[in-house]
Parts: sequence; structure tokens; C-alpha cells
Amino acid sequence: MVDIKELMESKWLMPIDIKNSSTKKGVILNTELTSEGKFGIGLKISIQIDEKDKLYSPNKASLKNLSEAWGTESSTWHNKIIEFQLCLLQGGKEGIIATPGKEE
Repeated sequence: MVDIKELMESKWLMPIDIKNSSTKKGVILNTELTSEGKFGIGLKISIQIDEKDKLYSPNKASLKNLSEAWGTESSTWHNKIIEFQLCLLQGGKEGIIATPGKEE
């Protein structure tokens, strides 16, 4: 038998991932600028959270939080710890806010 549970999960970090996380922390594996699309140019961060690899696209508040701690050159963010929390957005949707985590 083959367990397909992993195939049904999103490759992107979702609010449900934060809710289900025991630590609410991730480690940055890689960063890259995304091409201009529906929302303009963005940053795509590869992270590991709870031993799962996910992609995270931080909002402006999260980018501000992270760049204030680590600078604006995202290539230097590798192996840094991010702490995640949920916030309520307009329209009642849940969003994800990232802040620099404490090194362990």
C-alpha cells in the first residue's frame, strides 16, 4: 500500500499548518524572488516546519519583521529560524505573520 496523505497536502505553508504545529517555528532553507505576477514581484521562502518542506510567501508585515532583524539581503537568511503566528485578515480569512525566531 502507498500512503497518499502527503500528496493531498499543499506545498505552500497554510494556516492549518501553523495550527497543527507544536512549535510554530520553521527553518529557512532557501529564498528566491518570484517573477512578477498577479501580486507583483514577491519573495518565495523554502522552509522546513515540523520536518516537512514547505514554501512560504511572506506578506509585507512579515518582510518588515524579518528584514529589520536580518537585513534586506535575503540570501543571508539561510538557516535562520522563523516563528509563525496566525492573524485575522479583512474578510475573516486567516493570515500568517512571521517574526525572527530565537536561535536554539
